[in-house]
Amino acid sequence: MATINLMAVPPMAKGYGGAERQVQRVNRLHHEHYPGRVHLMCNMPPLNRTVWLGPDGWKLADVAGGWTATARPRAIGMTTWDGVPPLEGDLHIVWNDGNGVEQYIKELMDVTRGTSRAAPGIVWLDGLANLPADRWVIGSLSFGDILMRNREMVRTRQDMTVHLIEYMPPFYETLRAAALNKARPKTVIYKVKRNDTPAKIARARRCKWTDLRTLNKKGVIKTANQKLKMGIQIMVPVLPPAPKKTVKKK
Repeated sequence: MATINLMAVPPMAKGYGGAERQVQRVNRLHHEHYPGRVHLMCNMPPLNRTVWLGPDGWKLADVAGGWTATARPRAIGMTTWDGVPPLEGDLHIVWNDGNGVEQYIKELMDVTRGTSRAAPGIVWLDGLANLPADRWVIGSLSFGDILMRNREMVRTRQDMTVHLIEYMPPFYETLRAAALNKARPKTVIYKVKRNDTPAKIARARRCKWTDLRTLNKKGVIKTANQKLKMGIQIMVPVLPPAPKKTVKKK
């Protein structure tokens, strides 16, 4: 009796920088190893079946390096690494049961497509040596020609090719509320002179006096013609460049 010990993990786990990743809870599963067979496991939708390996067995698809070449005029193209796509491969299996294999096929289709109660599942495989990944999702299912039916026309043997894609938990970066705000204007410190008012300073800075009220602490600037105390320091916007004067041609 072989034991597969898969530690249970919470459905939502915190990632780096507050990001969350979606993972699937896995129960402890017990099964026996059989030569020439592979064990398929999924917690939800439920799948815990041992199936014969087909003649084609397991075949890993081409592995991409993730490099992209960007052309440059009159120069050698620039190579940038955009990250690698997940691994993919095809698993050829044969369901074989004298009482019928319809239930096995349905369970595998539920894992592939999901059900009304569960999303498509994450699959663990056991019985294949040197698998490059532990967790997989099923990209597609295709039915082969190794087909046998009984007198009731129920399938008792059916081969399938399971296209597997390496599962990588998705990460979602949390967007901070401050990122949604408009960029704050650049400001400088202004030392109030004699007889300065918010309206007078605003005209010199080519802005509105209400902009000064917004930039400073509440209560410092109240009205447009308020007499400000000489020597105090307030925040004012950076003086924008003066508009260019247009010279009319004679």
